[in-house]
Amino acid sequence: MRAHLLILLRNERGAIGLEYALVLPFLILLIIGLVDYGGLAYRETQLEAAVRSGGQYALVDGNSSDVAGIEAVVYEAMGLDPESGILSFAISYEWMCPDGTAATSIGDFCGADDNIPPGYFMRLSVSETYQMWVPYPLLPETHDITGEVMIRVLRTS
Repeated sequence: MRAHLLILLRNERGAIGLEYALVLPFLILLIIGLVDYGGLAYRETQLEAAVRSGGQYALVDGNSSDVAGIEAVVYEAMGLDPESGILSFAISYEWMCPDGTAATSIGDFCGADDNIPPGYFMRLSVSETYQMWVPYPLLPETHDITGEVMIRVLRTS
C-alpha cells in the first residue's frame, strides 16, 4: 500500500496541463492589454500626424483663417467623417517673440535693443477621447489624446 502511495505522489502526468490552465488567463489578459494599449499609441500617433497635415494646410497663403478647411483636412487625414464630431478643435492666434515670450501686437518689438519684430503664430490643438476595448481594473476606460502644432502664419520681417 505504501508503495502505491509513493507512486501516486511521484506521478507527474497532467502537471503541464494544470500549469497551462493556470497561466493561460494571465497570458490572454496580457496580450489583450498590449493590443489595446498599442491601439491607443497608434491612434495618438495618427492624431499627431493629422494635426501636422492641418498645419501644413494652414501654411498655404490665406488658409490660416479657414477653420472649416483646416478641420476638414484633419478629419480626412484621420479617415473620419467630418459630420461625426469626434474631434475637438482649439485654434488660437498670437504674436510671439523669437524667444517664446508673448507680444501684444506687431507694434511691440522683441530683444534687448527692441529691433526684432514679433511673428504671428497659429496654434492648432486637436483632441479625441479614446475608448479602451476592455475595461481594466484600476485603469481608466477612456483616455484623452491630443495633438498640437504651432506654425508661423505671418512673416513680419
